[in-house]
Amino acid sequence: WGGIKINNIVKDKEKDKKEIVVNPEPEKDDKETIIYQPENDDDEEIIEEDQGGKNNDLSIKLNKTYDLTQPDFINNFVEENWTEIVISVLEMETYRLTPKLQSGESRYTYGPGLTWVYTRDKTGNIVQHPCTGEWKTKADEFTVQDHFKQLKMHLLYKTECMHQIKNKAVANGLDKLTKEQIMGLLIAAYQLPADASQIIKKIAAAGNNVQKQIDAFQYYKGKPKWKNGTLKRRWWCAMFYIGKINANDFYKLNRDAFAEANINTLLSKGHYKKDAATIKYALALTRNTSTVEEFIKQYNILSGEIKIDNSKPKTIESEEIDDPSMAEMIIALEAYKSSNYNLAIKHYKKAIEINPDNIEAYSSLSVSYKKQGDKYMAAKNMDAAIDCYDKCCKAVKDGAARVNANRGSLQEDLTIKSSLYYNAGQARDALGKIYTAKNDFGTAIRNYDLASKNYQTAIDNATMIEMDDSVISIYQNAKSKSLSNKAELQKKEKAKQTSTKQKTVKVKSATSKGMVKKGKKLAFSVATMKLKHKVTSSALHDLDTSHEYNA
Repeated sequence: WGGIKINNIVKDKEKDKKEIVVNPEPEKDDKETIIYQPENDDDEEIIEEDQGGKNNDLSIKLNKTYDLTQPDFINNFVEENWTEIVISVLEMETYRLTPKLQSGESRYTYGPGLTWVYTRDKTGNIVQHPCTGEWKTKADEFTVQDHFKQLKMHLLYKTECMHQIKNKAVANGLDKLTKEQIMGLLIAAYQLPADASQIIKKIAAAGNNVQKQIDAFQYYKGKPKWKNGTLKRRWWCAMFYIGKINANDFYKLNRDAFAEANINTLLSKGHYKKDAATIKYALALTRNTSTVEEFIKQYNILSGEIKIDNSKPKTIESEEIDDPSMAEMIIALEAYKSSNYNLAIKHYKKAIEINPDNIEAYSSLSVSYKKQGDKYMAAKNMDAAIDCYDKCCKAVKDGAARVNANRGSLQEDLTIKSSLYYNAGQARDALGKIYTAKNDFGTAIRNYDLASKNYQTAIDNATMIEMDDSVISIYQNAKSKSLSNKAELQKKEKAKQTSTKQKTVKVKSATSKGMVKKGKKLAFSVATMKLKHKVTSSALHDLDTSHEYNA
């Protein structure tokens, strides 16, 4: 989506993907989705799982259909598609190398979104333990390879996502599904298993209507502030379900890049978009983290050679009409990536002209102006830099105003808003620096003040979605620096005003003394003339007036 992305500041730190609302309506503290409790079983021992599974063929095959009524369906699907599952989960779930307790959660999260620790008892049955206490201590010792052994047991466990998918699909008459359909449901259910039943129910009701099928993935029952983050994730699940994208795409994608697109880029009038331009744009977005491929190879997660089939299944026969505004975005994004900010600006503006509701374009336009301003500033072209920084701030305002004016059709993507206002703050700080160099302290102070307010907006948004503390700390430090610069300039401005006042007093005093001295000299001259030339009183008066001095 453009922008000085959070992860460009916090290098390769794992972050939550939840959304926020600026000045939100009071919200009810809705309960989270169902959490399935494990059965107690004391007769257990930890059994090592085969890392790669029984299937050592790591090629990705397309278009296979599975019969969900078969008793061995789950085991077969997991084993046969382990490569795709690993790739997809690595992209769609924030990965944590060490356990972390999320705000409001009772279990620690580790690896690819896991909150349970699994073991096998002496009979080979999988046993589930909450990742707390001694089991959290056990999770502390897990290697990356251990995480994926845990992932496999998680998928096989009797109350988790694969069983949810099987039971609900069969109950709704969906006995046979393609691999792509199951994978789309899997990565949706992996995040919120309880939502899977409703998604499947809506898919069954949609019949052959593809649009209704993918819109079924919008089902969400949870806290409003996290809805947009979930909807972003679900768009990818829906596109996977209909075969528009697959694990081949995820394999080359930067980890967590799925969350980069603005929600309004993926949704239009309440419907998920599925045109080629939107998909191509979403796949072109990046984050400052490793790709899925690099991560897999770094930690040797999949043994053997991974064979990637770059073809895609043809599950949709109808032709898709590309969004011309998004076509402009693709060109702009490529220009941005190559640091050709002027070209990026041109095409982002064109995207807005075509579709004024393209919020993604406003955000990317703002940061393109910021980046171009930085280039001008480095080249000492301060007037051009000022113009770019001002336009950066205007783009932020215009985008926010557009959302506020069209709340019926547009949704606030407030993770992006948080970073957008950080961008505006950065532009204001740059303006403050420029005007300080010009000794225009008043204008510099105003910009530093506005920067601190921009940062506070970013802080408010980030706090509401419980964003990673390291990110909030960046915003807070930026605000503190702006306020410090403002305070320092205010001291200088006060000192400058005091100095000017003192100089004025000195000038007035010197002028007064000069007039007295001049008066005394003139009086002496007049008196001398009177004595020497015996001038009359009237003549003396005329002389006094002509010298603008009244004896």
